[in-house]
Amino acid sequence: MPPTVDRLSGSEVQGWCLGKVIGNGADGVVYSAEGKGRSAAVKIFFPENLQKEEWSGARDRLELQLSLKGEKHHPNLVEVIDGGELEEYSTIYLVMEYVPGSSLDKICGKIPPEVVQQLIWQLASACKWLEDRGLAHRDIKPANIVISEDFSQLTLLDLGVIHWLPTDGDGRLSGDEFVATTASEPTWPGAKQGLESEVSPRILSEIQ
Repeated sequence: MPPTVDRLSGSEVQGWCLGKVIGNGADGVVYSAEGKGRSAAVKIFFPENLQKEEWSGARDRLELQLSLKGEKHHPNLVEVIDGGELEEYSTIYLVMEYVPGSSLDKICGKIPPEVVQQLIWQLASACKWLEDRGLAHRDIKPANIVISEDFSQLTLLDLGVIHWLPTDGDGRLSGDEFVATTASEPTWPGAKQGLESEVSPRILSEIQ
């Protein structure tokens, strides 16, 4: 029986030698990797999750992700390198650039207040690049945002659940209200000032 996808450190997947686990989410596990002359991050999706939906949907989403491969499209958006199916594990994988730094959920209290607004702008810019092409990231959270060691560069990671934006009549739409959450509201000094210049008054009124 082949090992489970969360125990593949030291294995080779499609020419990529998998190193340590650097991320573990609800839909898959991410490994550091080396191969094809560069470092990378390889996400392998949990097969049991894919079995809960039609495989055709998973393949369509993979093709959408791979449509972005080939270059670094935006300085604040992770580059897609490769991907495909892994028949031996009944799943799919996605290869992305390896981004050095720390995820936002681990360093919230260490970010200097004076750079908060610039980092928010970088995140918004990456999201706008996707939106301008009719795409939605769908999993923006602190764990999917990496900040460089000098706090000057933000990178939005994990395009694993990217999707076309919903249109009129789309079953994914449940109403015309924007839904926000305070679960990841930043708490470091000065964060609120940065937020107030970037977030709509209605959302701010709900989190204050």
